[in-house]
Amino acid sequence: MIFRIWSLNSVIWQKELLFSAFWCAMMKKMNTQEVLGYG
Repeated sequence: MIFRIWSLNSVIWQKELLFSAFWCAMMKKMNTQEVLGYG
């Protein structure tokens, strides 16, 4: 029971981490495009 809850939280945490990494990558890409565009 405890392990099942822990594994579920682990999966959710991994998805959140992947989403955060993807979001940061997108923001960096946008910032890079803006810098190249304005530069």
